[in-house]
Amino acid sequence: MSALSMMVDISNDWFWEQDTEGRFTAVSGGFFTDLDVNPALFIGKCRWELGHGGLSAAQWAAHRAVLASQQAYLDFEYQTELNQQSLYLSVSGRPVFDHNGEFIGYRGVGRNVTAIRLAQAALLAEQQRAQATLASIVDGVVTTDLNGRIYYLNPVASALLGWEPEMAQGQYLSSVYQTIDTKTRLPLAGLAALALQHSAPSQSARRSILLNKLGLHFYIEESAARIRDDAHGTLGVVLVFRDISNWQDEERESVWVLVV
Repeated sequence: MSALSMMVDISNDWFWEQDTEGRFTAVSGGFFTDLDVNPALFIGKCRWELGHGGLSAAQWAAHRAVLASQQAYLDFEYQTELNQQSLYLSVSGRPVFDHNGEFIGYRGVGRNVTAIRLAQAALLAEQQRAQATLASIVDGVVTTDLNGRIYYLNPVASALLGWEPEMAQGQYLSSVYQTIDTKTRLPLAGLAALALQHSAPSQSARRSILLNKLGLHFYIEESAARIRDDAHGTLGVVLVFRDISNWQDEERESVWVLVV
């Protein structure tokens, strides 16, 4: 066995060749051994004859158009069922020509990307659950990345800020969220920026006045904390604030009664 053949056999990828009609003429790789799949199942068949792959007719037509024009392609992804397992596969291929320049088929490599796609799906589901929870609470919530760009804001934050979520996403927080001191009316340093700059995991709650996009202002209580990953690395910041304008009015009335 040659060194190349040995590398192919122990590789988690799989290697393939196709004729001018897109039919598999050879497949190999440790991928088949790991999944206990007989490579012979592929021989003589086109990729689209092995199942719809979770793709639409239009997507398959676009892929076949690439093959018909004898172009190279990268990371064409589809689903398949092999040995009662549902897999996500990513394949890349290049056209092959003989010494006369005649097209004789394709040669390429495939990767099993199932673990990556399942992890992404789990992460998306977790994000959707978290966002559903945030959307239901009465506080305004904004999350940013490490650069201070807005990643998410819940409906309460959107209403208080006067920004539609799709317009705010990607904006720097400092251009959307502005607060001033309740006494001096001078601009305040952003709590989110302070949370990123200092070693403390969160910034203590403070009262301030929020100036929104529509020219309105609200008395708020705000706090910020860094978002960390499992390795304690910083991913961004979450800013939480609530409208306490009614509290302020009640406090003023109480003071007025005491004075009287």
